[in-house]
Parts: sequence; C-alpha cells; structure tokens
Amino acid sequence: MGDSLSAGSDRAEPLIRSPDPATARVGIRFAREAIHKWRGGPARLWPALVHALDHEDPDVRASAVDTIGRSIWATRRAADRLAQLTADPIVGWPATAALAREGDRRALPALRAVLATAATDTTHPGLVRAAAGFADDSSAPLLGAVLDRLAGHDAASCACSLRDRGCLLPAALAALDPGVPAASAAVPALIAALSDVASVEAHTWPRGRIAQLLGEFGPAAGDAVPLLERLIAEGGEALERHATLALIRITGDRRLAEARLDALGPATRRPRQAVVLLDWLVDHGGLSARHSAELWSMAADPMWTYARVLPPLWRHAGEAALPVLLAALPQLLEVDVYGAFVYRLLDELGAAAEPVVPALDAIIDRHERAPEPGDDADTVSRDERLVERARATRARIVEAVAHDVQIHGTGN
Repeated sequence: MGDSLSAGSDRAEPLIRSPDPATARVGIRFAREAIHKWRGGPARLWPALVHALDHEDPDVRASAVDTIGRSIWATRRAADRLAQLTADPIVGWPATAALAREGDRRALPALRAVLATAATDTTHPGLVRAAAGFADDSSAPLLGAVLDRLAGHDAASCACSLRDRGCLLPAALAALDPGVPAASAAVPALIAALSDVASVEAHTWPRGRIAQLLGEFGPAAGDAVPLLERLIAEGGEALERHATLALIRITGDRRLAEARLDALGPATRRPRQAVVLLDWLVDHGGLSARHSAELWSMAADPMWTYARVLPPLWRHAGEAALPVLLAALPQLLEVDVYGAFVYRLLDELGAAAEPVVPALDAIIDRHERAPEPGDDADTVSRDERLVERARATRARIVEAVAHDVQIHGTGN
C-alpha cells in the first residue's frame, strides 16, 4: 500500500502546485483518485490541495474545495482556510457545505442565507446533509430559517416529491432534531405544513417525513393528534402507516401499537414496519408472549436478522440474545445505513461485545477503503466515519472488559 500511495502522491503533488490551470486540475484528479482508494491519501495530499485554494483559476479552486470536502479528515484540517471562502462567489457553497457537514458554526451565515433565499436546491448540492450537520446543536441555530421555510412552503407548486431536488423543504426538515428541546418550537409549523401538503396527492415523501418528525417529538406534538387521526382515515397506505406510528409515539397508546402490529400479519412479511412497532413496545411496557415470539423469529431467520431487529432484542431478552447478536453484528459493521444502530448497540453491550473486537480491528487496520461502485462523492467520508466509529467503539469495549476484570477478577 505504502509504495502505491507514495507513487500516486509523488505524481499528484507537483501537478497540483503548478500555476498552469490544466496541469493543476490533472493533479487534483490524481489526488482525488488516491484519496478515494487509500486511507492515507488525505494526510499526504491535503497540504497541496490547500495550496490550490489560492490558485488564480476558479475551476482549480473549485476542484480543490470539492476534493477536500470529500474527506472529513481533510475538511477538519483545512477548516480555517475553507471558512475564509464561504462568501466566495465561485467556491463559497462547496466550502460552506463541507464545513456544515462537520457542524462548523462558521458555515451558519451562508447556510442560513441559502435556506432563506434560494428558490430551489438544484444549485446547492449537498444542502440536505449540510443542514443536518446542525440538527443536533442544542441551540437549534437554523430554527428561524426552518420556520420561515415551512411558512413559505407552497405545496401546490413545489417538487418536493423528488426528495432533495428542486425544493428546500427536505433541507429544512433535515435541520430539525426532535431530541433538541428548542426544536419543539417547530411543531405548530410542521402541523400546518402537513395539513397543507396532505391536500396534494403527489407529495408522498414530505407527508411521511413530517408525520414521522411529529411522532419523534412525542407528547410535545400533542396538537397534531386530530390531524393524524384524520390522515389515518383518509390518507393512502404509506401516509396512513406514518401517521399511525406518529400517533402511537405521541399518545403512548399501546393498544393501538399492538393492533397495528397484529394487522400486519406475520412480522416477516413486513419486517420494517413490524420491528419499529416491536422496538416501541419493548420500551413501553414490554412485549406479550406472542410478540416476543415474533421478535425472536425475526432475529433467528437470517433473512430478517438485520440491524434494526437487534437492539430491541437485546433490551427485551438481555444475555439470552447474545448468541444471536454476536453472530450477526460482525456482518453488519460496515453497512452504512445501519451504522448508528449497530455501533450504539455495541456500546450498550459493553464487555459482552468483546468477541466483536477482531472484526473491528479488521476495519481499523485496513489501508484501502471499502470498495464502492463508481466514484461516489460520499465514499471517503463514509469510510472515515466507519473508522472513527470502529475505533471509538473498540476503545469502549476494551475499557469495559478491563473494568470487569478489575471488579470480578476475570473477563467474559
């Protein structure tokens, strides 16, 4: 690995530093390829890429910002320089987006301006992820812009059924974290937006996402109950599902949750819906014998042993679930869509997760990035987040094992 990376870096660096725009762009392309493939690429090449941020050619500057922004490591180390570029007419937005993804508050003024003034997000790629970078900030710094965007949303004419293209509503919703107390100020605006959007047949995605968000606010969204009940009676299947789950979370109605679960039939027919309901029931009074059997059947069948099943199984069954968990978790460590569930569960397992350490080591010690189809702009950041999670989780498991040895005189 070292020789290959060194050769690629040695070839790219002098080209990147060339005053000739065409030559510099070739060098940046080589650098992007090296960073895309090798984990050591950002550390070797970011100084040259930062140098390119001062190039007189705007295309060179834009390419350098884009390449730096693909790497969490490089973004953090170039943050001061990127912050100076957020108002630049050429590279201002990609610099802002890169900083925002890391929750760097120096991106806030430019990000607020985009949320407040942009007609669509087609000229601001990555806006949803940029807005989400501040969602868990306890001061909810984008709340004002979110409320303005919700108030100004025109359900009849927007294209928000396309999720993150052509409409800023998805970005506004991404900036809200129901776990942040200040965000509850958005509940009335979300209710109004859902009522508005619900009248438009094609807007399936925003209707479902708004209903889901209201449910995540729990009892704080109590004023949404009449609207959700109406949508359950009048909406299509997808909206009815989201509205029912939201109503359960807001009201805490176990009978509704159990009835909904039973109406699905065998859980393995609709595992995604079933596991959400089982997960909620585990934490709100526990499972009946019948529903416990359904959860176990989902976990025992390899077709349905996926990350969402495992946390409620652990909370429901405790140590009895360990054989299933320890067999499944090593296979799920690199599945990005389940990362939050898998690594949170490993933290909860503590010392009991010690058998998973070798699989974590295999991730941490690899020099090449996990193979991805094509040149996905998120490949590098996904891999870097994976390594950060794996390292942090490994350290906590090892600490928990050492604590057990200290207290009990033996490991697991």
